[in-house]
Amino acid sequence: MAETFDFIVVGAGSAGAVIAARLSEDPSCRVALLEAGGRPPVEEMIPAACSAMQQNPVTDWMYTADAGKCGLALKDGRMMMPRGKMLGGSSGINYMAYVRGHPGDFDAWAQGGADGWSYRDVLPYFKKSEGLAPSEDISIDAAAHNTAGPLGVSVRAPVLPGAREFVDAAVAAGIPRGDYNGRDRGGPGGVVSLFQTSTRSGKRSSTFHAFIEGEPEARPNLSIITGAQVTRVVMEGVAGHRVATGVEYRIGDGEARTAFATKEIVLAGGAIGSPHLLLLSGIGPRAEVEAAGIACQVDSPHVGKHLKDHLHVGLFFHAPGVGISVNEIGVSFGPDALRAPAGPLPADPRDDAKMPAELQGLKQEAERRITEWATTGAV
Repeated sequence: MAETFDFIVVGAGSAGAVIAARLSEDPSCRVALLEAGGRPPVEEMIPAACSAMQQNPVTDWMYTADAGKCGLALKDGRMMMPRGKMLGGSSGINYMAYVRGHPGDFDAWAQGGADGWSYRDVLPYFKKSEGLAPSEDISIDAAAHNTAGPLGVSVRAPVLPGAREFVDAAVAAGIPRGDYNGRDRGGPGGVVSLFQTSTRSGKRSSTFHAFIEGEPEARPNLSIITGAQVTRVVMEGVAGHRVATGVEYRIGDGEARTAFATKEIVLAGGAIGSPHLLLLSGIGPRAEVEAAGIACQVDSPHVGKHLKDHLHVGLFFHAPGVGISVNEIGVSFGPDALRAPAGPLPADPRDDAKMPAELQGLKQEAERRITEWATTGAV
């Protein structure tokens, strides 16, 4: 079974969802968006539910990697490499930090020959995508921001005491308050600020919710194919002049399909998914590709190299009053998050009527909090 489109976008995550949405704004363009996962579950919108999305085979590829010279106490020396597997991709499982690249990095790319990638060139696109919720709790370089874009950006409300005290301590140490996403990030000394996150009204603003959900996904010229794991880029032409013309993929029941593109194929599978697919297609270091039993189509020695990542380690301290306890977070997730075997409520909701008054009150409070969050975004 084969279909033909103008553009094929592989991966509906942080980049792919945006690219497919923008391309399909032109009604004359036929766009296919292929995603191995499905629609995000309801809990994906809860900011504190990040950890529930990770290490879940429905929403995470669950990769691990060699931690190198760090993390010496890790089991088998492996570190987690969470990668989203759903519409919205890793923007649906990450911790929602909204941090733009440093202006100096963009300018260095431009100076190195990447025309159109200077900070001055890319700033209009940052602004176009951003829908910043104004807040008196942060300093903002207004000329570098936009309040009307599709991607929600905000700071937590109410601000946690510990977060405010951290900023105050940094100021006392000589670091000025400022906008770390502004045009001048404070020079070598930097600035301090509360966290800007990709959230809107207390809910996650993944690229699915910001760019695909609603009107875009209903466009007749945009075909969103979920449960589609791409296995190979189809190449045509002679050696030295190979051209990508389509992709092969499998759907849930294992059926193999092919999609062809008359204009372009965009690989947006992320820092792991895209090079992985290139290698499977025979594009990469010849010796490594052939060692895996794949015919080398394009000898490209840098494919699959140079990735740098970092460990994210939670640190816990006894500090009453500065933040929110894990127990409080659990209550805010609603009654189902408090059920046995890990929680105090019965595993079977039908047994709730037998609970003592204390647990009845806990259930009611959990219901109140999740309802308030769902309707107002308040926590």
